[in-house]
Amino acid sequence: MNYKRHGVALTLIMMLSSPTFALDLRNEDDVTYTVGIVEGQGDASADAIELQAGEELISICESGCTIRLNNGVEDNFTGDETVTIKDGDFVVNG
Repeated sequence: MNYKRHGVALTLIMMLSSPTFALDLRNEDDVTYTVGIVEGQGDASADAIELQAGEELISICESGCTIRLNNGVEDNFTGDETVTIKDGDFVVNG
């Protein structure tokens, strides 16, 4: 048996099956926010999404992004966080 070849194949399988990180964003306030999401770096245009009270956006910003709220709050994220909107601001939960 060629153990080196099996080791390489196993490593590739593990890399391909590893989870993709993405950000989850939940609105815990009682108001609707317009959320602007700018993926990646630079001056890309923002996708605007209305996030109702209690709603959640799942698996966004896989490669990092800037998130803007219509109240002027803005922050940059790497894409592996769980974030809530609380009292009009971002709270990173992990």
